Amino acid sequence: MRKAIDSPEYDTPKDAWEKINAASAKLGLTQAAEEAAAMAEGEGIPKADPLNRIMDIMGDDRNKLAEYAAKPGTHYSDVLVILAGWPSVTSTESLLDGGLSQRLTQGGACFIKTSGQGILIDPGFDSLRYFSEMGFHIREVTQVISSHRQRPSYQELENLAYLADQWRNYDTAAKERIPIQFYFDLSTYKDHPLEDVADENIHPLEPGQPRYSLPGDIELKPFETKGSLKSSFGFWLEARLDNGQKRCIGYTSDTGFFPELCTKLADCDVIIATLSDSSVDDIRDNKLSEDHLGYTGLLKLVQGTNAKLYIVSDFRGGAGDARIELVQKLAYDLKKDKRKAEIIPGDVGCLLDLRDLKMLCSSCGEFTSHKRIAVSKPDAAFGRLRYLCKKCLLG
Repeated sequence: MRKAIDSPEYDTPKDAWEKINAASAKLGLTQAAEEAAAMAEGEGIPKADPLNRIMDIMGDDRNKLAEYAAKPGTHYSDVLVILAGWPSVTSTESLLDGGLSQRLTQGGACFIKTSGQGILIDPGFDSLRYFSEMGFHIREVTQVISSHRQRPSYQELENLAYLADQWRNYDTAAKERIPIQFYFDLSTYKDHPLEDVADENIHPLEPGQPRYSLPGDIELKPFETKGSLKSSFGFWLEARLDNGQKRCIGYTSDTGFFPELCTKLADCDVIIATLSDSSVDDIRDNKLSEDHLGYTGLLKLVQGTNAKLYIVSDFRGGAGDARIELVQKLAYDLKKDKRKAEIIPGDVGCLLDLRDLKMLCSSCGEFTSHKRIAVSKPDAAFGRLRYLCKKCLLG
């Protein structure tokens, strides 16, 4: 264990990490206790002064950070996780529903964990909360990719950088690891909020470059998207899994449809497609949006590619919660062209094993083929979707 802490290049066996984390946590808790004690002893404050309680609360907060640093995270490997809910609130009529705020999941991200790397993609507000809800830990994040400038997400980037810094402060083993690397589109790179992150840990990603090599034998090919967002990019990502198999994942980001999009994502096994706005008129009249895929752009993307699985995310709820129905409409229109495709709506909790494309059942926690997963509607509109195996669906 000492060798693992002192020598970052040492390839530590997986069963040793729990001992390392426990030892690091003990050191972190001790540090937190010492900091709290120092605060209390420093001023000679009278016992009746409420400042004593304020310092106790701050000391408790430090203990929580140290306890968090000790958590192991998940043991998942080679997984794709959807952490994205609704990007914007719903129709005005829906806002009259007093219970909406209790079930509406907003913001989010995508997370790919493979090749010893953890890539968090486009983290929006509350993405860290959803990330933690699923048992993941900041220790599992090695890279963050932001594909387009989105100021509402700047606070979440700051939260993420702060949490990573605190984890490294309380976990002695973490201090020996390479810090999280941030990869930004050019607009975000020039105007990002991460003042306390070292410049060498922040990198621009330019769509004009043919490809980027990331740690863990991961290849990334960004491409320019179409729309009003300048310097925005989608990407093709190839990862070598633990079993030596390669998987290609496509990510459209927020883009209008353009014919070359199908070429960019032609050989992907899995495509994560951003739908955004889509009205009944758009669907009925086959209208294309300049800034978003929408229904018609998504249909053209599926028709022009041959992925094993399409995950549709970033639904806008301006006209109600029709996520499942939109996917059913896609299947209906594709069937008329004698084309079948595996398409599911993505929501927080959608977890895919990249090795065999099995999905995690939201109820029993077992993995089953994505072809045999049923996506269940929430009890009320705009709630979270559930991904159920046949046994749980019937039981």
